[in-house]
Amino acid sequence: MKPAEVLLSVAGVLLAGSIILVNPPAAGGVAGAAIIAYYSMARLSFSPPRLEVLRRIPQRGGTELEPPLLTEVEAKNLSEASGYLVLRETSPDIFARPPLKPR
Repeated sequence: MKPAEVLLSVAGVLLAGSIILVNPPAAGGVAGAAIIAYYSMARLSFSPPRLEVLRRIPQRGGTELEPPLLTEVEAKNLSEASGYLVLRETSPDIFARPPLKPR
């Protein structure tokens, strides 16, 4: 289960207990409402990251004996949150070949 699912499940159980016992403070109804309010505020304050990514691929000649291409990737963080960047190439048009063995 995700942490959000656990929090909302606990809040639901606390609120259900307060409804059944007809006594919100004793059964944790206030705690359940506080958990839901906290979760709502956390969801509203979240903003997705904004990145500007520039990728440069150099031109190739026509022979296969050229060295492998090195692609330049430049990423700028435009959001206020800090973090780390993981690059993963997923294009089906780009492939890697093993190095050539001398004969």
